[in-house]
Amino acid sequence: MVRVDTRAQRRADPTRRFDELFRRLYPRLYDLSHRLLVDRWEAEDVVQEAFLRLVGAAVIDRPDQEVEAWLRRVCVNLGYAATLRQLGVVHGDLGGVEPAPVATPAAASRLVGFPVALPAAAALPSGVDPRPRIVVSPARQLRFTLDAAKVGRYLEGHGRSGASVPAGLDGATLVANVPAAALLEYVAADGSPRLVVGQSRELTASVQGTVTLEALREFLLDLPGLPPQTVRQLRAIGDWRDTLPLPVPADRIDWRSTTIHGVQGLLLGERNGLGSAVIWQRDGRIYGVAGLLRQASVRRVAESLD
Repeated sequence: MVRVDTRAQRRADPTRRFDELFRRLYPRLYDLSHRLLVDRWEAEDVVQEAFLRLVGAAVIDRPDQEVEAWLRRVCVNLGYAATLRQLGVVHGDLGGVEPAPVATPAAASRLVGFPVALPAAAALPSGVDPRPRIVVSPARQLRFTLDAAKVGRYLEGHGRSGASVPAGLDGATLVANVPAAALLEYVAADGSPRLVVGQSRELTASVQGTVTLEALREFLLDLPGLPPQTVRQLRAIGDWRDTLPLPVPADRIDWRSTTIHGVQGLLLGERNGLGSAVIWQRDGRIYGVAGLLRQASVRRVAESLD
């Protein structure tokens, strides 16, 4: 039987809450970080930093699934930052930012820069409040500047002594623009979330310097020490300037291609049958629907977005 804790129960003993989350989630998060970083000590540092950020964060009072998703996102971002810092200078915090609540869909629309789509009431799962809790994460810009001296030390440490950085790459800056995102949360009578609908514009990337984005990308993907699975996934992305790679835990999630509103999407489902999600891109925007529902239910909500 699945245990569902209310928010009041989670707030009653914050120390016990943190200890339980740490005990249960640390092995999964370490496995994720180790796959990203390879080095076990760096992986441990990333997971510990993620849990430190959890202390005092509003998400700690949310249900376990949301906390784990938040921690996974922080670990992935910190893992990428740890690798990039060996190659240059990271400007900004890749760990993520806390979303802020807003009162209405219209207010969310003003912040994200487009009309926020709402699911049809008839498509919502039974027993949820049709009035969503709405939060918006702000837009931000992340920058990474390649440093030839750091790259040289990195290559030497991976058995490529004497290798040089191609002309034009030293000092080149990768600029990633992360758009604002709106999240609509639909809760059950006991206050526990059943459904989340997210939407944002697409992430975009560019390079400041004399090299192309393609040249910088190929150089980074050819570096030794990157997990082969990560390299294969990034190389497989076609329109990679506007595509955000998703760290899917293959040991617990099944996924397959699907069609939503006439465009290709990705349908994901937990192997234990407890939850599912669907993600797709259309008209320059990214949409996602997830919840403690069967795949047919999240697809019904996704198709109803208007």
